[in-house]
Amino acid sequence: MPHYNQEEDNEESHIELLKIIKCIAEAENLTAELYRIIARYLPHYISGLLLHIARESENHGKSLKSLGELVNCEQCGRVECDSEAVNKLKRKLEEVRQAEREGVLSKKSLLDLFEYLVGVVEFASEEYYVMVVMPLLKKLLKESGIPVSFAELWSIVLDEISQEEKFHARIAESIREYLEIYLS
Repeated sequence: MPHYNQEEDNEESHIELLKIIKCIAEAENLTAELYRIIARYLPHYISGLLLHIARESENHGKSLKSLGELVNCEQCGRVECDSEAVNKLKRKLEEVRQAEREGVLSKKSLLDLFEYLVGVVEFASEEYYVMVVMPLLKKLLKESGIPVSFAELWSIVLDEISQEEKFHARIAESIREYLEIYLS
């Protein structure tokens, strides 16, 4: 009968959480770049909001990357993000860059891309993300061995990211309603 090794199981869980951190950070950075591209084609009163989301998303990516390095520097470099969602974001970014280079980026493709990004933002702000992913990251922080007061500060950073994601979803939904008319 195989015997259960809690230390091995904890190590696997730790690596999986590091993958989650790496994937979320990468998704934040890819999303930021896609928002910047869309912003170039829209009026300033919309592009300014998209650039705001892009800046915050990029900051979220940097914060999460720092968190991953903080909780396990030696493992983080070895952990790769193999998320299909992140790979899809990479493909979307390459498709948009190619369409831009060729001068064939249409209003419809911009609207489709924005619709896709709204779905990504809605996922990031959903209760599942807030109720499942963030508590796991906070647990990882507590187990990381950093001083409690700093773990608590990082916990506050994670809470702020969650709140900002909800605000991004609100902004994105308002812009989507407008773009359906503007880009149609």
